[in-house]
Amino acid sequence: MKRIFLSLALALLAVSVSAQNRYYYDRSRKYGLFSNCYISPFAQASFMNGKTAVGAGGMALKQLDDYVRFRMEASVNGIKPVDGFDRNGTAMAGLQFNFVEWAYVFAEAGAVINPSMAQKAGLAASGGVGLTCNFGKYSGLLAEGGYVALQNGARVDNMFQARIGYIIRPGITKRDRVDIDITRHNAERLGNLTEENKLLKSDLKRQQEANDTLIATLNKASALFAAMEKRLDECNDQVAKTTQPGLVASNPIFQIFFEYASAELSPIEAAKVE
Repeated sequence: MKRIFLSLALALLAVSVSAQNRYYYDRSRKYGLFSNCYISPFAQASFMNGKTAVGAGGMALKQLDDYVRFRMEASVNGIKPVDGFDRNGTAMAGLQFNFVEWAYVFAEAGAVINPSMAQKAGLAASGGVGLTCNFGKYSGLLAEGGYVALQNGARVDNMFQARIGYIIRPGITKRDRVDIDITRHNAERLGNLTEENKLLKSDLKRQQEANDTLIATLNKASALFAAMEKRLDECNDQVAKTTQPGLVASNPIFQIFFEYASAELSPIEAAKVE
């Protein structure tokens, strides 16, 4: 018996370690391959017809919303029979309703297999209440008790169970979802900012090129104006050199008249230019 419990403890430890190092990110889904999933191996004590037996099993739960989970479980009774309790196995599925974070009720339906039953197999239905205590984000304990109705030929056997289990979360938690959403939002925002930065750099480059072209044009115009000013100064200097200042200063502007229909100056007009 000690070996059985030691093996079970080692198995739980191995599963817990694998859960801590879980792989939950799947690119084809939004939140991961095991999004909001829980698994729980458990030990149970069963009471039926005044007899007691112990058993073990496991369940998997999938979070449907904030209050409802889908349950699938399988268990075996009579691993160590007491007072000749019949060995049987059950497989059931149902819903679990968490009315507070640490307490819930559940209802399930499924099948039972029992070598000592008249039909060897039958239907089963279960319901009960449970409590949970979390160790952290990925592990915790559960304790639940309930009533199981087993079809045994033409009659229904009543069985009561008490369970204690170890909760493992191989999937992501609600906090993980928030972290992933924040990370993705930041990544998308960073991508948008990067694209905006590229566009701004492109616009800035075009503006810089336009400014460079304008500056080059202004430089050419300035050089042209400087050349024109230089040429004008040269022309002014040339004019100044060829001009007779004395003639201009001593001879004011006056009029000269020619004879009618003649290119010859009269003696009076000729005297004006002497």
